[in-house]
Amino acid sequence: MAAAAPSDVWAIIADPRTYANWVAGTATSRGETGDWPAVGSSLRHRWGVWPARFRDRSTVTACQHQRQLELDVRVGRLAAVAVTIRLAPDAFGTRIVLRESVVTGAALLFRPLTRRFQLWRNRRSLAALVRMSVTGAPR
Repeated sequence: MAAAAPSDVWAIIADPRTYANWVAGTATSRGETGDWPAVGSSLRHRWGVWPARFRDRSTVTACQHQRQLELDVRVGRLAAVAVTIRLAPDAFGTRIVLRESVVTGAALLFRPLTRRFQLWRNRRSLAALVRMSVTGAPR
């Protein structure tokens, strides 16, 4: 829940320069191809802490302006993850729903650990997204 309008939350999501600031665990964002967040555009980034840093790429598979963004996130051989971010206006501002599902890769072998990590990461990501959408920083 963000005490900000969906347009304010979307402004953060739609700006590729803010990706590493709100996606928990992302160390750097190295640039995008296409017109982020248009379908087919992608963002290269790294997550983790040294020495365990992974190169990944997020590719937009569906986008409904200010409502929903769907991503195919590839983390090397570790995982392919389907991510959905939904925004809906409500009486307090914006309801944000973030869902991740490991589709393929070695991460499936460690499902309980992977799920715990995803829950931790999603909570931190949502908290950062809410904070940034309310304060407007950093953009």
